[in-house]
Amino acid sequence: MVIVKSSDKVSIAQIDEETKEIYRQMSQSRSVVKSLYSSDKFLQTWEQLKANDFVCPVIENQTGRVCGFAQILEMESKTPEVGIDIMDEFMGKGYGYESTKLLMEYYTETHEVEYFRWKASTDNVASCAIAKKHGGSIVKKKTSIPQRVIDFGKENGILTDEDITYIYIFHIPVKKEVD
Repeated sequence: MVIVKSSDKVSIAQIDEETKEIYRQMSQSRSVVKSLYSSDKFLQTWEQLKANDFVCPVIENQTGRVCGFAQILEMESKTPEVGIDIMDEFMGKGYGYESTKLLMEYYTETHEVEYFRWKASTDNVASCAIAKKHGGSIVKKKTSIPQRVIDFGKENGILTDEDITYIYIFHIPVKKEVD
């Protein structure tokens, strides 16, 4: 495994065949569209991800174990989205913040970035706290699904107001290195 950047707690690495399978299993267990991550469909999903996203396994330095994944979505954008997914057993140790800090530092060394975007469910206190710790500020609150889907669901008795969840969109400034 090739380490990209490290801190005292965690490292981020280039994804390889071993960590790719961990990514697939973790994503399948958490996704609402599990079929995208099934063994037989994952190759297509993976090719799509590689074309648009930069995925890094997060390695716990103390044990060398993969404890999650940090990623940049929309690599061609000057305002890419940062994402983090930490395995349940590793949550609450600061790994989400540390790994996304490393990822954003690395990414700004290799790409032109105006600011980073961060999406978090309004009820995901930990994710919102990480975004704020990075200096992020909320720029928008919106529904997690498009309004046209909500309208269709309500018109057809499929959705109620209680079914609709919301997310915050944060903007995180790029930290410039001081010489």
